[in-house]
Amino acid sequence: VVHCSMSNNKTKIRILIDHSKQCDLSNTNEYRSFHRRLQSIYKVEIDKECELNADRLHNISLVILSAANKEFDSHEVRSLCNYVDNGGNLLIFGAEKTEKNGNTPKHKHLNRLLSKFGMQLNHDSLIRMVYSNSYFHPKEAMIEDCVVNDAMNEYVLNSTHYQRQQHMHKHNRAHGSNKQYDIDMRMDNTRNQCIVYPFGCTIGVLSEQHVTPLISSKEFCFPKQQTLCALYEKCASMQHAHDAHHPNMGKSGSVIVYGAVQS
Repeated sequence: VVHCSMSNNKTKIRILIDHSKQCDLSNTNEYRSFHRRLQSIYKVEIDKECELNADRLHNISLVILSAANKEFDSHEVRSLCNYVDNGGNLLIFGAEKTEKNGNTPKHKHLNRLLSKFGMQLNHDSLIRMVYSNSYFHPKEAMIEDCVVNDAMNEYVLNSTHYQRQQHMHKHNRAHGSNKQYDIDMRMDNTRNQCIVYPFGCTIGVLSEQHVTPLISSKEFCFPKQQTLCALYEKCASMQHAHDAHHPNMGKSGSVIVYGAVQS
């Protein structure tokens, strides 16, 4: 979302990580690492109290939401929908549902918003059905050849960052490094992509209009052939056509949903 839908001038990109819905991810190392990586490149703001209204979202390039323990009120849902309609970007993370933590309330709050974009977080857990010698827990689902969108597949294969990840992956394995969940994509001899999808849920596509599946669970995980990452993309409103300096002028609004916050 950040790379494709926003300005190439990274110093002008403002990212809002919203924790106002009692998002407790302080013990999730992967999420903290993700935040630090963003902070090293872009201007990142963490909000624990402010309402998500038009004023708060002004000049924000990307809003990141996850694990909501409080409900989005109708005004916030409307503001976020308008934000996307006018060229804003959302990145939303889900998590598995288990008997222990029961993420039904968290999914319910996020799904109230996601339903506006034709998607939902399903109340399930993705489980690997084949043995992996690198990831021992069955919910640490390593999925090969998982990218189902041609444009994303081409971008990943040509990405310089992706090439660096391959080098790091080989180095870590050669030196017996601990496993990493860093959406650890690698390239094998058949040029297939592989991700580790830990403790995540699947994603339901409620409407095919404007929604594109990006990553699938394929055949070796249960549930089979389910969407794990999806993109909603819609052309920007003409509301700002008169304002050549608006940050989202001429851009497409987008929502990316990924069902594993620990990635």
